[in-house]
Amino acid sequence: MGSQPIKPRLRITFIIIAAAGLILTLMPSFLNWQGVIGPEKVNNLMVAGTILWFGSAIFIFVKKDPD
Repeated sequence: MGSQPIKPRLRITFIIIAAAGLILTLMPSFLNWQGVIGPEKVNNLMVAGTILWFGSAIFIFVKKDPD
């Protein structure tokens, strides 16, 4: 009994959420480098981005089991 692939619209939604997570993981370090935000804000945004990425990537990379 394997996992079922998700529907195309739901997959697109998860891809958008994953992209937002990746942006939240990368952008804070650049904003800190430019002096726009401080280290505490960087940590909070990166943790949120990591959770978004891993939470949605699980559903994006589900493969259909061969029958």
